[in-house]
Amino acid sequence: SGINAEHTGVITLEEFCDVLGLELKEIQARLHEYTDPDAWPKDVTILSDDMSMNMKLRIIEITREALDKHDHKKDVSKYIKETCDAEFSKLWHVVVVRGQYWAYYSFEPERNFAFKLRATSIWFGKHLCLGNQPAIATNQPNT
Repeated sequence: SGINAEHTGVITLEEFCDVLGLELKEIQARLHEYTDPDAWPKDVTILSDDMSMNMKLRIIEITREALDKHDHKKDVSKYIKETCDAEFSKLWHVVVVRGQYWAYYSFEPERNFAFKLRATSIWFGKHLCLGNQPAIATNQPNT
């Protein structure tokens, strides 16, 4: 049969999953995870992201813990990095900024998240390229 066997120009999710051997219910659950507007914290502003929703939500949770526990930005950054290194493997970079900044950096695909929470901007990512994975460049203003 194949995808879009009737040549209508429309591919249903059911056809897509059937042809690729994917479980429809699992894919529907994952789509809901990425598109549910209630899942996103209202007090967080995304500045830049290339990361799974679950990972972003966990990083926000870790950042809240860090901001609640520590007064100094260096301690906030250290807490976020050490916690994320333990949960997501090592070699993460964390930048915590209050106020305006500009950044231009490269990062591994699906390993970049910059956001604003409580008047603090946080960049979390990996920019070490391993193997054949290309780095992605971004120009990130924050005002």
